[in-house]
Amino acid sequence: MNAGEGAPPEKLISVSGLSKQFKLNAGVFGEAKKVVNAVNNLDFFINKGETFGLVGESGCGKSTTGRLLIRLIDPTAGEIIYKGRNIADFKGRQLHELRKEMQIIFQDPYSSLHPRMSCQGIIGEPLGIHTKLSRRERKEKVLELLDQVGLPKEYATRYPHEFSGGQRQRIGIARALAVNPDFVVCDEPVSALDVSVQSQVLNLLKALQRDMKLTYLFIAHGLNVVKYISDRIGVMYLGQIVELAEADEIYQRPLHPYTSALISAIPDTNVDRKKERIILEGDVPNPASLPGGCLFHTRCGHCMERCKTEKPEMKEAAPGRYVACHLH
Repeated sequence: MNAGEGAPPEKLISVSGLSKQFKLNAGVFGEAKKVVNAVNNLDFFINKGETFGLVGESGCGKSTTGRLLIRLIDPTAGEIIYKGRNIADFKGRQLHELRKEMQIIFQDPYSSLHPRMSCQGIIGEPLGIHTKLSRRERKEKVLELLDQVGLPKEYATRYPHEFSGGQRQRIGIARALAVNPDFVVCDEPVSALDVSVQSQVLNLLKALQRDMKLTYLFIAHGLNVVKYISDRIGVMYLGQIVELAEADEIYQRPLHPYTSALISAIPDTNVDRKKERIILEGDVPNPASLPGGCLFHTRCGHCMERCKTEKPEMKEAAPGRYVACHLH
């Protein structure tokens, strides 16, 4: 992957000042329109061949970030540099060509598959859009993809309702990989699956990444799942990344109080070991009316006076470790 031994990793995608705002409709009594800051001034990069994990509570902007990176939605501001090109302003033909290189695996394997299309039709659809393969060649490619994701070839003629949740997600994975993309957004791909099936799908994703030289953005709620598959992790809160580091560093020595709270919520299999659970007080602030200063200060047990008025900048606390917190 690298040009030589010890060479720095190659960046596949990097974002600078990436923001996304959604405007709420005015009320029936003529109230002023409000703006929801779903993603707020993000700066990070993803190296070629790595898995970058993005973790946080529901509504923090994780999925919106993933959709921005592959241009399923348009950014309000900022740059998205992919292979040296700013794709933030791509439209029409440029965007169509980009689809072959960037794909997504959706969270819900039930609603993301067309109920009236066969497995062969679902997986073969992107091949018909983005390739010039003949019908016979597309059929052969579908059978090959089914084998890659661990499904029997005879399943090609079946429909989504005939599969279990784990099997449906494998079909979704095969569809995403049909056009041989370089970058794949995995948007909580195991959260809707039984625990016994989650590890199978995670191991499949890791094997496919190795064999196909893929780069992942892996989105999830829990740090335990993200840690298992990710090389580096970004912790997200209210549209901003508050901590970023290698997976082991995040797990073993969290710096941001929010990261510490997420880690404390991970179940411990050792029943004899006492584990202190950090309970966050209060609710997540309304993204249409964000608090001043540090966005986390309304729920933080380490809140100082400056936290209420002064926004912390993302700083490098150690080599490769970044945190936005006045404690550091």
